[in-house]
Amino acid sequence: MLEVHLNTSYDVVDHLVLTVGAKTFTGLPKPLRLKESLPKFSSYSPNTIYHELTYPPKFHPQTTWNIEDFQHNALLTQALPAWRCSSCFGTIETFLNMISSFSHVGLNAEVYRDRERIVDRVSKGKDLWVREGETFVEVEGNEDVPGYLEEGREERERFGYMVDRRGEGAGFRDWEG
Repeated sequence: MLEVHLNTSYDVVDHLVLTVGAKTFTGLPKPLRLKESLPKFSSYSPNTIYHELTYPPKFHPQTTWNIEDFQHNALLTQALPAWRCSSCFGTIETFLNMISSFSHVGLNAEVYRDRERIVDRVSKGKDLWVREGETFVEVEGNEDVPGYLEEGREERERFGYMVDRRGEGAGFRDWEG
């Protein structure tokens, strides 16, 4: 995901601000994998700002929403808006990790963690949680994607799951159906 974002935004923004927190929305500690990956993206470092979110000493969240709001607000005060896909993951394992760190803890129920169900619903463009009003419509020939993911680029094959989830395994690289 970071590679796509960097290649899409790097030439059109003055700075890229990468903000990460050491807590999930549920308040659990999480490793700072982005920090470990930064050397891989060193060619972008002249215009990239890495910011590790710090939590104020008096920050005592009452709900998971408080943590989510804090982290999202910190991001919005430092980053420029850009193309975003918050659930574009290449593996079911990372998708499950995302679910487990939701502030909406009820969405992390076992029924929603079933791999076959995830693949089935994602490949058909259906909301995993069957929420009212959440519908997805496929846009044939959609050109509103980052240039890095446009048709004809070799990166499109590597990151194709970000723009097309149809077919066997919904594009998840770890699907063994």
